[in-house]
Amino acid sequence: MYNFVIVEDEHIESESLRRMISEHIENATIHEASTGRKAIQLIDQLNHIDMILVDINKRVA
Repeated sequence: MYNFVIVEDEHIESESLRRMISEHIENATIHEASTGRKAIQLIDQLNHIDMILVDINKRVA
């Protein structure tokens, strides 16, 4: 079994990633978080993670 974590605040983007993983990787368990804070809590709960996909916004002041 492979554990994936998707950190994405846009529903359509997380749905697309979830579908791609599910269609191409057997035995994938997908965990999702919509914020960085929720992602940290989720990661702390999981014993094993194979891949984390993170949406990073670079804000320019």
